[in-house]
Amino acid sequence: MSDKVEASQKTVKEQIVEALAILEHNQWSHWIKYQDRLFNDEEAGYDVWYRWRELAKTKYADLTEEQKESDREWARASFKIVSKGLVDELKKQAIDRNDIDEEWENSGCESWEELEKLRKKKFVSLVGVLEVLR
Repeated sequence: MSDKVEASQKTVKEQIVEALAILEHNQWSHWIKYQDRLFNDEEAGYDVWYRWRELAKTKYADLTEEQKESDREWARASFKIVSKGLVDELKKQAIDRNDIDEEWENSGCESWEELEKLRKKKFVSLVGVLEVLR
């Protein structure tokens, strides 16, 4: 079975988690490569290690803007993955709604107004998640 087929069978949450796991691996890989380059110079490596130990004790709010920006770069990458997954789900739901007759038959709603309320409730729940992430 190809990755494409497997991905299409996963829920939006599973797809987002998988994409975030890939990002996390990329972060880790980037970090290890940096460490490897750094610690080839023993003296420089020790100085950096000492700074990192101190930095690890620092709250995010107390970081310099440059340090915060470094963290924000990875946060933006995470946000891009999450928001893309949610937007894709919203688009999928919008496309699925083109078959209104089938939706009407399966909804159990007794009026168009009731169906619209149901549709809005589903849509608003996903949009609400996007708003929280902003």
